[in-house]
Amino acid sequence: METRGILWIYAIAMVAFPAAWISLLRLIGGGWEFRTVTAAFGTLEAATALLALGGATWFTAAARGRKKIGALVTVWLATACLVVGWGSMAVAHWEEYQADMALPIINLFMLLIPVGTVLVFAAAIAESASRARSKRQR
Repeated sequence: METRGILWIYAIAMVAFPAAWISLLRLIGGGWEFRTVTAAFGTLEAATALLALGGATWFTAAARGRKKIGALVTVWLATACLVVGWGSMAVAHWEEYQADMALPIINLFMLLIPVGTVLVFAAAIAESASRARSKRQR
């Protein structure tokens, strides 16, 4: 698969996966216990962090041998932001799950989630523009 396609799949998955999970939880209903909801959201956040690592690894494997240093740096910087952001959210929910109550956690790492998402979309747009530019030069 082309690197451009992989980046678009990665970028869309970073938005669609959490949105689909949250929509499913809302569809099922809201009569759950606190621990169940906390465990569900903690699982979502941990899975999203792993999905980010998988997307970056997939892109790196596809870009091997090509001159895509800028895209690789951007993707791994975005992945670091996403893994730290989603991972910190998962840890916070795990702590709340263990305490069986909401805790006053101020998690500023969650601000890295939109930064990482924007970086992945920027890499996908740049890769698409690069491909279009190379097609015109031929």
